[in-house]
Amino acid sequence: MRKTILQNQTTRFNLKRMLVLCMLLTTNALFAQFSQLRITVTAANNLHLQEVEWMVSGIAHPTVDLASNSQDGYFVSSAKAGSGAFRAYDGTSDKVYVGNNVPYEVTLEVPTAISPTSVRIQKPSWSGLTDFICEGYDGSAWVELAH
Repeated sequence: MRKTILQNQTTRFNLKRMLVLCMLLTTNALFAQFSQLRITVTAANNLHLQEVEWMVSGIAHPTVDLASNSQDGYFVSSAKAGSGAFRAYDGTSDKVYVGNNVPYEVTLEVPTAISPTSVRIQKPSWSGLTDFICEGYDGSAWVELAH
């Protein structure tokens, strides 16, 4: 099971070379249920994306560490990462290399729709994440959750 964090936490530093960002999502997502969640990196400097976690009441989603793009009802897709897209959700320090190749999307389809309250993004401290957008698909449209 993945680690949980406090939802009101905004930024946390891990002294083992990893920067972890956590932001509260916009009011667009407060009561909506989303079957797909997408992060789109729009500006980066040598970005190595290590882990993305969508938080719901202190529980990280996906709730399992993924070993492939399709596992336990979760599906991960990325036109640029291809078969390695799951590495953004594998619970290890393996990375999805973004570099400066933006925009760069990674989409997670969840087995049961969720209402995320925050997102946690992990990357090495020397790796630059300058701008990104988080969105959820509510069955009819993509809704911006964080920017």
